[in-house]
Amino acid sequence: MKENYCFLMSFLTSLFLGLLTFPYVILNPGKAVEVGFQIKKIAREVNTLF
Repeated sequence: MKENYCFLMSFLTSLFLGLLTFPYVILNPGKAVEVGFQIKKIAREVNTLF
């Protein structure tokens, strides 16, 4: 159950961040890829805390 909750939270977070960064991706794709990698790294660190 705890794993499902963590997965759901990370999924919702990534979805929310995706919606926030969507216009930014269109305007500046190169920078967005960089930011995406940073977000993935942070998400992985957050997942290890739980």
